[in-house]
Formats: sequence, C-alpha cells, structure tokens
Amino acid sequence: MKHKFNFLRLYFLLISLVWIVGLVVAYGIALQTFLSQKIITDQEYIQWSYMNYEITRCEEPKYVWEISQEKTPQEIEQCKEKATENVILQRNYNNKESTISWLLRWTLFLILFAIHFPFFLRKEK
Repeated sequence: MKHKFNFLRLYFLLISLVWIVGLVVAYGIALQTFLSQKIITDQEYIQWSYMNYEITRCEEPKYVWEISQEKTPQEIEQCKEKATENVILQRNYNNKESTISWLLRWTLFLILFAIHFPFFLRKEK
C-alpha cells in the first residue's frame, strides 16, 4: 500500500511540535520565575544582584562642578534605604514582566493549537 505525501499532515505535525516546544519553554520560564521569587530572598537579591551598584554608590561622594563633597551619614542612610526599595521594586517588576510574558506565550500557543488540532482531526477522519 502506497502512502501519498500529504502537506496538510506535515503542516499540522509541525504546528503540534511548535506548540509542544512553546509550551515547554513557557512553563520553564514560569517555573524559573516562581522559584526564583520564592527561593531567593530579598536580602540575597539585594546583595548579589546586578542592581547592587545602586546601594554601593550611596557611599560615594557627590560631585558638584567637579568638586567632590562627602555625604553625611544621614544622606548615606537615606540613599541606601531608597536604593534598597528601588532594587526590590525592580525585582518585583521583572518578575511580573516575566509572568506576563510566559502567560502570553502560553495563551498564544494554546490558541494556535486549539485552532489547528480540531481541524486536523476532522481532516484525518
């Protein structure tokens, strides 16, 4: 029995593979986002993140017209508090952005699969 090459079957196979890969990637991003938020504490994030420079620069002197002025301990403390708050807010924003990203990917792949798969099943019957 000879099988006829079917482009439609190949197309639906590729769509299904793309959907599966996309779903795995979206769930991977979701899991990474969730676990990093739950496992890494705010203090660890402040200490080891790339945003740590915002806190360490608080101790540097101010420069006004090429003249350095030392900061008072109160200014340093206020700067560190504000920088710490900004780092935590940035972390929360990044996690929310990542969550939106994986939700959007998952939804798009679900729509793609939902549109194509029933059509594929009808064609195969």
